[in-house]
Amino acid sequence: MFGRRYVVYERPSAGEVFGSVMVFLVIFALILGVAAWLSWWILVVFVGIGAVIGFGYALVVYIRAIKSSISTMSGYSPNANGAVLKVLEWLAVFSLTTAQTAFADNVSVASGALTRSRGYGIISFRKWMWLIAALAVIVFGVALIAALILFELGLLAAVVMFLLGLLFVVCLLYLAAAVLYALAYEGQITFTVVKKHINFSLLTFNFNSYVMFGDCMRAASHFFDSLRWAIMDQWSDSLTLSKDNFTDALSMPLLSLMKWLKLVSPAPLMMWSCVYIALMCIVLTLVFIVLWIGLLLWTCMYTVIHLFHK
Repeated sequence: MFGRRYVVYERPSAGEVFGSVMVFLVIFALILGVAAWLSWWILVVFVGIGAVIGFGYALVVYIRAIKSSISTMSGYSPNANGAVLKVLEWLAVFSLTTAQTAFADNVSVASGALTRSRGYGIISFRKWMWLIAALAVIVFGVALIAALILFELGLLAAVVMFLLGLLFVVCLLYLAAAVLYALAYEGQITFTVVKKHINFSLLTFNFNSYVMFGDCMRAASHFFDSLRWAIMDQWSDSLTLSKDNFTDALSMPLLSLMKWLKLVSPAPLMMWSCVYIALMCIVLTLVFIVLWIGLLLWTCMYTVIHLFHK
């Protein structure tokens, strides 16, 4: 009982050594993973804080740039002609001035953030926070400037498209008015030239006198010659009216309603002139043919009756 105790040392097997090493490696990997995971989220938080700081600085800088540009532009006088162009020039210069001021201030703030980051070690989270803040100021500042410029351009494009659509509708209304205007005036011109040139007197029947076949030929020649002069006068009067309307429109104020009506009237005038000329030729020619055939038949009958009477 009180004798010597012998401790027998048994050398661990290779499997036990391998198992112990694997347990150690697993525990070490878990600790390392948890540390990396915590470090990652801490870095994300600091980077997020830096990004928020950078965005806040960029937003404040841009607001200050707007205030500074308003003060600078208070005495600016646009060089463009016309109220609309003056407004567009003022807005363009204002946007450019704001963008330049905001970018210069962003660079200054980013430079200050870089200076602050130099006071911390390479593994310091604050160093990376200020580095990210410096980068975020530049990135968010440029993005904010670009976004606002694109917004202004988009808004301008929307206004231009709306005005163009409104102008298109107005042009359609003016074109409809011009078509009715041209319809009335061309009808008046047609009535005048027909009354002036077309005369069917040679086709009238005289039941008490002998009608020669040569009279029928002269009636045809006279009619087509008169129709030719009527067409020429119709076209000439339409061209003159179109030129007068266009000249008058150029001398009228830009916002005058009559200016745009006269400005678009030449095309409908010439269109209706062609239509009236075609109708005049068709209708008058048909009337002439009917009367001419009647005169020719009367001449033939009168000739036969005159021969039998002898």
